Formats: sequence, structure tokens, C-alpha cells
Amino acid sequence: MHFITRVLLGLGIFLSLIIIICVAKQQTKSEGLSGTIGGARGGSFRGTREDEFLARVTRVTGVAWFVTYLLLAFSWTHLG
Repeated sequence: MHFITRVLLGLGIFLSLIIIICVAKQQTKSEGLSGTIGGARGGSFRGTREDEFLARVTRVTGVAWFVTYLLLAFSWTHLG
């Protein structure tokens, strides 16, 4: 396995962990049936700054993850 393939694999694993952490920390948009019956928790219309930041980080990390694994697939088939 070439050095580039190892680096891309490590980067892909790191980005996967970042996505998992960001998604786990985000607040849900709806509380489901319990939120409908018991009343939803208070919150602003647009969400908090942390929610917006996590959503942006998740989008950017998702695109980086996709590109990393495309490059990994290319390097795996053409270099190794």
C-alpha cells in the first residue's frame, strides 16, 4: 500500500469520527410525538449559533469525506 493511500485512509477515518461527533451533538428539529403532545422545548426560530455551526461543520466535513474516499478509491485502483 502506498503512502498516499495510507494517508487518505487515515484522513477518511478521522473525518468519519468528526461527522459522527457532529451529528450526535446536534439538536433534533422536531421532538416527535412526545413533543407534539407534551409541548416542544423552547427555542429560537433559526436555532442557536452552536446548532448552525455544527450544521456547517457537518456539511463541510461531509464533502471532505466524500472527496477523500473518491481519491482513496482512485489511488487504490490505480496506484496499488
